[in-house]
Amino acid sequence: MDMQFFISPDTDAMMAFAHVGAPLMVDSFAGGGEASTGTEIALGHSPELAINHDPDALALHAAIHPETH
Repeated sequence: MDMQFFISPDTDAMMAFAHVGAPLMVDSFAGGGEASTGTEIALGHSPELAINHDPDALALHAAIHPETH
């Protein structure tokens, strides 16, 4: 099966979140944003990165959580 991964063209901007010693939060199953919403409620901020193999799922997640790359 041929898998395609979609990476934001501003990958250098993601490094702005990479603070030494700070945890990097990633939503590994980005889509509707329920996990990201729960994280935001619990910890006070959304995950820094969202990944998924489906571009439609990433588009939906980006619409709901525009602050996540």
